[in-house]
Amino acid sequence: MGQGNAACGSIQLARDWPHQVALPSEPVVAHHPEIVAFCRVLSVAPRTHSVRHAECDYTVFCFSDAADAVRFRERWGGEPFDPRDKGKGNEWFKWRKGPSASRRD
Repeated sequence: MGQGNAACGSIQLARDWPHQVALPSEPVVAHHPEIVAFCRVLSVAPRTHSVRHAECDYTVFCFSDAADAVRFRERWGGEPFDPRDKGKGNEWFKWRKGPSASRRD
């Protein structure tokens, strides 16, 4: 985590690490060393990305293995994030979840 940032864009993250978990950014800052250590044995992407919803900033961790995303959520909390719910253009940072989500299940 944290290496190769420039070479790994959002399209590659969505394709190669599709199992994503959004965690409020405050605990990420408070527990960053522990989170990094925990992720060393998981299929985590080399970088995270950020989104914002309802005045809350989230750090999104991306995993290639769905089981690793579940393990991460069990340990640190957070919620599943679908990259299709990320804003576009000038609103790239917005997380359109719930009724405002762009996708339909």
